[in-house]
Amino acid sequence: MRGVLPEDSILDFVSTIGGDPFSRRQIAFLADNRIGIANSPILAGLRPGIYAITLDGYERSFDY
Repeated sequence: MRGVLPEDSILDFVSTIGGDPFSRRQIAFLADNRIGIANSPILAGLRPGIYAITLDGYERSFDY
């Protein structure tokens, strides 16, 4: 979506966000792509309701 909007457009992802490492990486990814999180609550101690595999070199880690 960001790629088709004018440069000065404001785009936010709005959802409840966890306080875990995956959620922090998700927020960083959004910020790197000029996507805000508006007033989305960040709930410490909780994790997102998704399943993802991330790679660090050849080591895989799983987030549920």
